[in-house]
Amino acid sequence: MEEDSTSSAHSLSPEDDSMKMGFVDDYLCAFCDEGGNLICCDGECGRLFHPSKSEGAYSKCVTLDLSAGQQDLPKFLCKNCEHKQHQCFVCWELGSSDMSSGSAEVLQCNNKNCRRFYHLKCLPGYDPSKDLQDFECPMHECYSCNNIGEGTKKQTTKVKKIRTKSNEREMCLVLCRRCPIAYHQKCLPREISIVAKGEVPRTWETEGGRPFFYCKKHKMVKALRSPSRDHIKFPEVEDEHRVDNNVGNQEQPSIKELSFDLNMPPPEDTETP
Repeated sequence: MEEDSTSSAHSLSPEDDSMKMGFVDDYLCAFCDEGGNLICCDGECGRLFHPSKSEGAYSKCVTLDLSAGQQDLPKFLCKNCEHKQHQCFVCWELGSSDMSSGSAEVLQCNNKNCRRFYHLKCLPGYDPSKDLQDFECPMHECYSCNNIGEGTKKQTTKVKKIRTKSNEREMCLVLCRRCPIAYHQKCLPREISIVAKGEVPRTWETEGGRPFFYCKKHKMVKALRSPSRDHIKFPEVEDEHRVDNNVGNQEQPSIKELSFDLNMPPPEDTETP
């Protein structure tokens, strides 16, 4: 991730719908927001991760720390998708996403490129009487002017009237990497887009020119060039073969939250010059 782009991505046509909607998930590691050699989860979340310490050394990424054998498996599922426990993109707490159980606690956005999960209670503006099959999160319209992003079927009249080749790019959405806030590029607040002396930039681009940002809710960490990286939580199945010596029966596996603290300084051998 660099101001003038270092994340690995390829150039995309301006007509690409996911670019118009501001998605950069297919180009950045979910841990560190950098590019490189990434492994994709084949589950519902579809996120990318640095698979090993060597791949994440440049960005000081905690990585999945997978073995070579694990990386070569034909299908990879992150712990969230494996156990159907996903984080709400507002409060970042884990909740069941198992719709088949009838007791799902977090709902996935229905936008094909989004894949984020939410507690409905964390979206105060959402109408719970709506059909859940049509659920779309707040990231698909501009926070400033409430116009829908270019490339969707729900474009407002205002957007259609002003759409020209010259301003098409500035009507593309730019998304915050830590919360459901989005702006048209032309609507991005100056306090986010302008870098004051001594401050860490809040706006970045992938190598292919897709912009993203961190809004003012998130304190930037200079050494990381991002906010703190303790936002990812995986459910971890505890010892599945633990025996209760009092009754002689195996206990059922339980799930606990496993969070990654990426704010700790990396080992000396991972420091970049």
